[in-house]
Amino acid sequence: MTKSRFKIVHLLWNSLMLICSVGIFYLLILVLKDLLNSEVGLGWSFLALFLTIILLVVFLSIKNIKYIKIDSEKNHLVWYSIINPFGTQIKLGDLLGYITMDFYSANGKTKKIFLVDNKRKTGIGIDELVYTNFEELKDSLNLKEVRFRKGGVSNYIKLLYLDGIKI
Repeated sequence: MTKSRFKIVHLLWNSLMLICSVGIFYLLILVLKDLLNSEVGLGWSFLALFLTIILLVVFLSIKNIKYIKIDSEKNHLVWYSIINPFGTQIKLGDLLGYITMDFYSANGKTKKIFLVDNKRKTGIGIDELVYTNFEELKDSLNLKEVRFRKGGVSNYIKLLYLDGIKI
């Protein structure tokens, strides 16, 4: 059985973002309360929009932290996250394979693999930036790589934030 091991720096960064997002959420509630109770300027509206965008980015970043267990003998994968604390089990035999994408960030070029189901839709993503044993996780999947055309900027952004495209 292969279990994911997180990079400490990534966990600390996302923990800090989660703690800060609580404060930003509270500030957003105060701003929205002022907007609803009185007529305030356009600046408050832009502040509320800005805070909402920040919370959305934090949420989309934190959803990438998944604890993954791959059991090669039973041929299934189970993943847990803050969004899915009870876990989801995926039968690896029901998958078509995986695709590999290169993403660019402040840390340089990193890889992320996405599992592809039989309907050719991408699902869970496993990010090299998050796990110290990325190659071990990839090898223990025992899946073949599915070829696809890198579909441009829109697919790049969908995969980066939403994890789901049809290939």
